[in-house]
Amino acid sequence: MALRPLETRQTDDNTGAFLEAIENLGFDSIASGHYPHVVHPPFENAEGPSVVQLSKDEVKDQTYFLSHLSQPQLRRLLFPLGCITKDEVRSLAVQMDLPNQARKDSQGICFLGKVKFREFVQRHIGEMEGMLLEAETGDYLGTHRGFWFYTTGQRQGLRLSGGLWYVVEKDVQNNVVFVSRNYYSLDKRRRTFRVGSLNWFSDSGPSDNERLKCKVRHSPDFHDCTVAKEQTEEKGDVLEVRLSKDDQGLAAGQFATFYRDNACLGSDIILDSYDEMSFPVSAKALETARMEDKSKLGKPIRIMNLEHLANPEPEPAKIYTGSLKVGTPCKCKNRGSSRNHHRYAAPVFRSPIQVVLEKVASIGDFAFGRRNALPPDKSGGGASINA
Repeated sequence: MALRPLETRQTDDNTGAFLEAIENLGFDSIASGHYPHVVHPPFENAEGPSVVQLSKDEVKDQTYFLSHLSQPQLRRLLFPLGCITKDEVRSLAVQMDLPNQARKDSQGICFLGKVKFREFVQRHIGEMEGMLLEAETGDYLGTHRGFWFYTTGQRQGLRLSGGLWYVVEKDVQNNVVFVSRNYYSLDKRRRTFRVGSLNWFSDSGPSDNERLKCKVRHSPDFHDCTVAKEQTEEKGDVLEVRLSKDDQGLAAGQFATFYRDNACLGSDIILDSYDEMSFPVSAKALETARMEDKSKLGKPIRIMNLEHLANPEPEPAKIYTGSLKVGTPCKCKNRGSSRNHHRYAAPVFRSPIQVVLEKVASIGDFAFGRRNALPPDKSGGGASINA
């Protein structure tokens, strides 16, 4: 089975259900082709803990996905590929002449096969239309098919104009997804967050103010961090995590996995990702999300991308051609394109003539003519932009 941490401990549930299903079938262990390196205790110390270590292949390492399993589950899991690299696996497959030796690496949730993730979720959970609201203003931007299709930090599938939009928060009760174009702005960088629902492979976990390494997403990259223990009435035992560098993509509800040298200690759920609060959703946006009669919102607002108004106009591109008269107005066309580009020939007294385009054109060949849509072979001249 493929393992992917979402906003719940679904992997724990899936693995536990599978173990229960084979409990009475006489199987002692489950072998999987995932890439953690799990070291089990020797036979004479069978009650000792199983230790999860980083895979030899740092890119393929999947300790982040498996970091919230329990010791009873770990003891029955075997990962024979955790101590070799993917290249070594490929080499062994060629030596053994396996039929899948050239098979592409699986992406996403591998047990779905060719079924897309959205299709899988739609089939098992269904759809329910909800609102997309801008977090800062509360503006109604459009609709979505259900909050469960989106995760914090996601930007694909929003289908919104006006720039890059990111999911920043979700109102599960009202099926509202809050989005923003400022998810990665400088003022959203944070290096302190808290984690709860602590799960450690050993009983003690890290010590107070211990220096560790952590991952906040599936990646070969680590953060150096320091953890401090806290006790809260609402969340119980939590850890305050302080990273050595800012991270712009901290997402509440996802897992943070902690490492001491090569050993994975376990993982915890990120409670808040922006110091003492989540993404700052405005009061207006929260009020709009709670509206019972959504028809009062009217049509979605279309956001225009106005970045070009703030940026200075680029320098005009210049082309040289010897077949146009000085100062003659003309139009030009990119060869192979059916679109005319309205330009003019500047009255520069030199030979060849210097043609100044009103807009910066892409590198390529241009044809010039005094009529609309003149094909390149009938144009008044040709030229090429080389820089």
